[in-house]
This record gives sequence, structure tokens and C-alpha cells, in this order.
Amino acid sequence: MQELAMAGVNDSLPVCSDCAYAPYCGADPVRRYQVTGSPYGRPGKDDFCYKNQNIIKMIINKLTSGDVQTRHILLQWGLQ
Repeated sequence: MQELAMAGVNDSLPVCSDCAYAPYCGADPVRRYQVTGSPYGRPGKDDFCYKNQNIIKMIINKLTSGDVQTRHILLQWGLQ
């Protein structure tokens, strides 16, 4: 249980702790265990990271260069 808890915190994962997207991301140790057999998985090299990084990039792009209505919606999400 302790290992699962540690694998669920970005700061305890070697690649995640240095990732610029870590404050906006999360960890999914259950899914990583299902896919790789390890709750730590392969941070930075798996589809979980790829998907999350691209979603975060899209949101940041929309926030910085999107139309007024889109930016207003995103700011309501708390991405100030």
C-alpha cells in the first residue's frame, strides 16, 4: 500500500519530479501497473504522459492565445 501511495505522487517519480507539467498533471499508478506491471510505469515515455502533456499544452495555448470566451472559461477553471 505504501508503494502504491508513493507511485501516486509526482514528486516521488524520478522523471515527473523534474517535469514542467508536473504541477498540472497527476500519476495513475493503477493504470501503470495494469500496463507495465509496475505502479511506477515508465514516466515520460508512456501514453499517460504523452496524453497529459498534450492536453496541458493545448490548454495553455488556448489560455495564452485563444479567443476571449475560451480564455474566460479556462480562467473559471482556476487556471489563473
